[in-house]
Amino acid sequence: MAQELCPICGTELRSGFCRSCGYDESADFLKSRTLGPVSEIDALEREVWFLRLERRRLASERTAPKKTAGRIAAGKVDGSLTWSLDDEGTLTISGSGAIPSLSLFSLPPWHAVKEKIRHIVIGAGVTGIGRSAFADVTTLTEVTLPEGMTNIDEYAFSGCRALADVVFPESLTSIGDYAFSSCSSLQTLVLPAKLNKIGKYAFHFCRSLTDVTLPDSLTSLEENVFGNCGALQEITIPEGLTSIEKHAFYACAFLTSISLPASVKRIGYYAFSECSRIRDVYYGGSTLEKSEIAIGYSNEPLLEAFWHYRG
Repeated sequence: MAQELCPICGTELRSGFCRSCGYDESADFLKSRTLGPVSEIDALEREVWFLRLERRRLASERTAPKKTAGRIAAGKVDGSLTWSLDDEGTLTISGSGAIPSLSLFSLPPWHAVKEKIRHIVIGAGVTGIGRSAFADVTTLTEVTLPEGMTNIDEYAFSGCRALADVVFPESLTSIGDYAFSSCSSLQTLVLPAKLNKIGKYAFHFCRSLTDVTLPDSLTSLEENVFGNCGALQEITIPEGLTSIEKHAFYACAFLTSISLPASVKRIGYYAFSECSRIRDVYYGGSTLEKSEIAIGYSNEPLLEAFWHYRG
């Protein structure tokens, strides 16, 4: 026996009634009509009837309880900080103070559910992220950091290879060594105006990184800070920066353009080694000022590029 379907939503009718939209076959006077043609008035009345059913359906959707993410794990971090993970993969850190650093052999409190973490939301009141707090959370794609946070310590997000989006708060002043090393999905980096320290290897091996904005508050770029960022094509060194340390941009194979201010006085060895595609250096000083820069060995790609002098 063929199934009889609702003429409104297509769901199977049960005893002439649709449990999905409320259609009632017995109330559909046109379907039960057996005599004479359907008049324009009948058709209009039926259309009004359908509209009433649709209005009722929409009203039931508005009043139906919304599905909310359920908590699957929770606990205490340290001091007044707590954490919770919902079934959509969002790890939320709440409270006040800094997320503590991990020792060499210790594990974070969310270690047992680490592979379920997709997003991290750190609430207002959290002032810093300790060493290795979220290292090697390979499923993490997005991080939300609060205003008021001042520091991200060494290895904090190291090895989070799916991490693609981080918005840094304007209050941030320090990023530690290896903090985002091997975050190979990170593409864009906009660093805040108050940041005055980026540790060595901080963004090493961020292979997808194409766009970097550095603040004028920096005075140096540390060892290997952007080493092996193979997708990076151009870099603007901010005014006021005085030193670029060894291997800072080592093996940035697609780097073609560098803007260098006259404030730079020292470039360490291998800083631009294995950057064979560098074509242009836009220098803020004169040829005399360039000659006074202490440039370490194995920086041939930089020295052999065409220098545009602005001084």
